[in-house]
Amino acid sequence: MISVIHVNTERTWRGGEKQVYNLIKGLPQDEFRSVIAAPVKGALYDKAQSENFPVILLRSTGEVSIRQYQDIK
Repeated sequence: MISVIHVNTERTWRGGEKQVYNLIKGLPQDEFRSVIAAPVKGALYDKAQSENFPVILLRSTGEVSIRQYQDIK
């Protein structure tokens, strides 16, 4: 099985967030294990949680920072 982490730092729901969501929904679950890393109170985080996707909470938003990579470990 291939593990994939989808990192998204935006809080809004736009094209990139929709693309990540559709990709996770479309990947065969018996071949891929997808995890979303997103900020709390973000649209993708909320949608992922409501559909029971694995989610890693990012503490900050905007540009990717070293602190966010520490969250993903």
